[in-house]
Amino acid sequence: MTTMHPKPNIQFFAQFLSENHTLLRLTKQILDQADRKFAQWQNRLPPNEKMSCQKGCGLCCDMLNWVTLAEAATLYPHLSKAQIDLFHHKEKKLFCLTRNNPNKDVFELYRLQVGFCPLLNRQYLCSLYSWRPLSCRSAFSFFPPFLCRSDLMKRYGYIKMNTIIERRPSALYHDSPYAIDPLIYREKYTLRLNTIMKKTIGIKIEGTLLSLICFLSLTHGMQSTSSISIKTDIFSSWIKSRQDNNLIKISPRSVL
Repeated sequence: MTTMHPKPNIQFFAQFLSENHTLLRLTKQILDQADRKFAQWQNRLPPNEKMSCQKGCGLCCDMLNWVTLAEAATLYPHLSKAQIDLFHHKEKKLFCLTRNNPNKDVFELYRLQVGFCPLLNRQYLCSLYSWRPLSCRSAFSFFPPFLCRSDLMKRYGYIKMNTIIERRPSALYHDSPYAIDPLIYREKYTLRLNTIMKKTIGIKIEGTLLSLICFLSLTHGMQSTSSISIKTDIFSSWIKSRQDNNLIKISPRSVL
């Protein structure tokens, strides 16, 4: 049987995705499977390769998250209006930074000038931990937490510090038989997420968590019948500007 996709207007894809309960359920299942796999990986590490991550640290929560639209759509229904507003505020700031600094790394710009994730609360805990995206679930550090500090990032540069912080255990202990890299697993589950999204809506959409949450928010805000053609033009312009600044990637791009 041929899969029927929604009409090929980009502004309807996000809402269709966020209201497809079967897809959201499958996405959550994949995220939970990834959690179990990462937990198995952690338990197999020898004592000299234990992670330094602890509850309430939050130091990696000022890193830019690159996610699939399926992950963002699963998270979106659980956001408060205040959180959505904060996503819009930070996304606009990031967009302006990338537009005005085209030669700078977007991940470095985010960490040094945008700051913590809108989901991080005052106790340095994720307010929607069970619904966090795959990139959060696979973020691990094997160095003392102080090496993750933003002031060190400013001093040495994000790329250099990122190489130190995120290198896998086998890079630290060459004799270790535990050379499993969680990023390999992350790629595996990201592929699954993109596959179910492609089957559901016929396209693949990825981007920063900030931009995709705003993408969903703007889509839901377009459902009013008043001035729908004007809203469509504004929304299409918004999408194109985010694609041009590498904050959202849509494949195939021709759907626009």
